[in-house]
Amino acid sequence: MNWENVLYDSFAVPVFKLQAGVEKLVKYGMATFMQYAEESGLSYCDINRVISKARIAYGKTDLKEFPCPPELYQKRLNQYTKNYRFSVKEAQGIIKRMDSYYHGGQQIPETGVHDVSSLTRGIG
Repeated sequence: MNWENVLYDSFAVPVFKLQAGVEKLVKYGMATFMQYAEESGLSYCDINRVISKARIAYGKTDLKEFPCPPELYQKRLNQYTKNYRFSVKEAQGIIKRMDSYYHGGQQIPETGVHDVSSLTRGIG
């Protein structure tokens, strides 16, 4: 995928596009989903959100989220400084910490049959 033309994050993507992405990913696989993501204008974070939901809600533990590609480093920094209003130093610290935690796929707790509501219990 050409990451240069992809936004780092977008708050304008409707939820139905994300859900359609999950359904395509689960039913047809990564190649079809990535084509859908490009055509739908999903951001890097949206793509990883879809992959995460497929992993947790549908048990697709073989899928891995994408690490931030080098083409998006500046867009990511701009997201934290311009949209989230962190100073450059704070943003760099947050990004550095996030990158140190990243393994390409978070662990999915064993809570029955991938019940998303039990994973989010207590979150307001």
